[in-house]
Amino acid sequence: MYTALQSDHESEVRVAAALRGAEAAAALGTAFGEKHIFPTVSRLANDTNSVSRVELSTVCIELAAPLGKAAALEHVLPCLALLADDELSNVRLAVIMQLGPFIDVVGLDGEAAAMLPLLERLGADKNWRVRHVILHLLPQLAATLGPAEFWSHFGEVCARRASDSCALVREDWVVLMAEICGLSGFGQAWAEETLLPIVTALSGEQSYLLRAVVPSFTAGFAQILTPGSLETKLVPAVLEMASDRVPNLRMIAARALAACTPLVDPGMARESIVPKLQEMLGDADVDVKFEADAALESDKLKGFC
Repeated sequence: MYTALQSDHESEVRVAAALRGAEAAAALGTAFGEKHIFPTVSRLANDTNSVSRVELSTVCIELAAPLGKAAALEHVLPCLALLADDELSNVRLAVIMQLGPFIDVVGLDGEAAAMLPLLERLGADKNWRVRHVILHLLPQLAATLGPAEFWSHFGEVCARRASDSCALVREDWVVLMAEICGLSGFGQAWAEETLLPIVTALSGEQSYLLRAVVPSFTAGFAQILTPGSLETKLVPAVLEMASDRVPNLRMIAARALAACTPLVDPGMARESIVPKLQEMLGDADVDVKFEADAALESDKLKGFC
């Protein structure tokens, strides 16, 4: 019945059958999926005249799970490589968003290691949505590869995304790097060796949008980094940004200072951080004043004011 639907004289029926390909393969078995389902789905997904190409591309990669590792490497991986370079950006995104589940099936060793150059290239893609998807894949890649191999392949991607032209990418970079630091083998020492130099270099950028990564990182990594790194590498830069001419930067700096206060030397907290926050209570911008007041009233600053 399913084979008949795949060859129906109505294109809408053929596409509808193909869109249920992953479910059909799971129900009918690996051999049937490899012989009858994947060839049809991949042909339709790669046919630029096909309707529903975005959805078909997704199904094409989803077939990796019911087909199993060996068949996925033989059939799905070459198709993935083609679709990831498709001229239609939505097809590319559909495929790239299935990379995580695909890696769960095939891993990143042996033949699957051929994906690594593709992932590196996609991490620097001109389309910010592609870069954003790859950024969110980095924790899985880190967990799979381990610190040394991950950084050898994706160190440049990590460094460039910290100063990405897209604000959402920069914001998520801090969150996702912190997630990676929670993985076995990464942690504090890894963050200070690899990420900290990337961030401190941004404090000298002319664009306040890039400089804003410094206080955002400081707030997000306050609990991860050593007090010494906070005191010498980050807090001085954040204190300077708390007096920046851009209100948004002053706001972010206030939050970062609050996050650091209970973690740095008490003398630095009382002599530098608290006075700066108190000074910000008189800021001309109402939102900056609000952030400074919220910081001073927070539990983190109890005992310092």
